[in-house]
Amino acid sequence: MALALSLPCVSIAAPPDQGAAWHLVFSDDFNGKALDRTKWDYNYPWGRVLNHCAYLDESMVSLRHGRLVLTAVHQRHPDAPPEVVHDSNHYRLDYTAGAVHTKGRFHFTYGYIEARMKMPAALGTWPAFWMLREAGGWPPEIDILEIPHARNLLYLTYHYGKDSQDHHTHGGTFTGPDFSQAFHDFGCLWTPELIAFYVDGQEVYRTDDKAAVSEAQDMYLLINHAVGGWAGLPPPGSVFPNSLEVEWVRLWQLPVK
Repeated sequence: MALALSLPCVSIAAPPDQGAAWHLVFSDDFNGKALDRTKWDYNYPWGRVLNHCAYLDESMVSLRHGRLVLTAVHQRHPDAPPEVVHDSNHYRLDYTAGAVHTKGRFHFTYGYIEARMKMPAALGTWPAFWMLREAGGWPPEIDILEIPHARNLLYLTYHYGKDSQDHHTHGGTFTGPDFSQAFHDFGCLWTPELIAFYVDGQEVYRTDDKAAVSEAQDMYLLINHAVGGWAGLPPPGSVFPNSLEVEWVRLWQLPVK
C-alpha cells in the first residue's frame, strides 16, 4: 500500500478522539542537560549491534537546545568488531551511531504514542522509531516509522506471528515532504482492535486485523539512528556527522474501565 499525500506540519494537542478523555502517562521534552535515565537507556537492550553497519555508543547520544540528538559518524569505534552477521548477512562496522530505548524503565499496552522528529538528510542512514515486547521474543514489532531510502518515504509496519520462522506483516508506505528539512509529528494509535499510523495528526495507514493486533502486549520504545543495512551504504560524498533529532515523545492512554 502506498500513499501520496501532502500534509501540513501541525502538532496535535491530543490523540485521536476515542470518545473519552485521554491521560498523558509518559512524556519527555528533553530539556535537561543529560538523558533522563529513569526513562531511557542507551544503545539496544541486547547490545550495540543489529542488522546495519553502525556500532552504537553512548557518546553519540546528547541533549542540545531541548532536543534529543542521535548522531552518526563515519568512524569505526575502537571497541567495534570488524563485522556483525545477522540473518546470514555480513555488515562491516565502519560507522558509530546512537540509539535509546525504554526497556526495563517503561512499557505499555494500548494508547497513542507520538514523537516530533527531524530526520538525517544523508542517504544510507536508517532512522527508526519502533516498539518491541518487554518480555522479549520476536515478533511482535511495531515500526512507527523507518526511513531507509528517500527522505520523503516512510515505512510503517506491524510484524506479528508465532515466531521468527512464522512471521507476517501488515504495513505500507507513505510519501510526504522531505522529513529531513523540518520537524514533523509521527504517531501510532494502538487499541485492542487496530494499529493506525499518523503523520502530522492525520492517519496514513491502519490495520484492523484484531487477531494479529492482539499478539502485541507490553511494548517498550526504541529510537535509533542506523547506517547501512536495509538503507544501503551511504553514497560517496555523504555528509557525516549527521543526526536524528527528537523534540519530544508523548504517550496518552484512555482511562481503565
